[in-house]
Amino acid sequence: MFLQAQEVKDSLSRITMTLRTVSRDQLYLVYSYVQDMNMASRNNEKVTLWSVVHVSVLLAIGIVQVRRKNFKNNTSLRNVLTVRYRCAW
Repeated sequence: MFLQAQEVKDSLSRITMTLRTVSRDQLYLVYSYVQDMNMASRNNEKVTLWSVVHVSVLLAIGIVQVRRKNFKNNTSLRNVLTVRYRCAW
């Protein structure tokens, strides 16, 4: 009878140690997950910021080029269209 009680105590001890190990590993995984999510969030913010900057620069350059091309000699858009596309207005 004493042997069975000792076996139960040993088994409970092993289970307790295993649960502590599992709990510690889960805490580590949660900590690692939170760190990774924060890093991904920061990287996403940086990518979004630089994408907005690049699109803004491209739009500004496009606007400047269109204005230079269409309004070079103080010509109106109507004059440009009539000469370029032979429209009869």
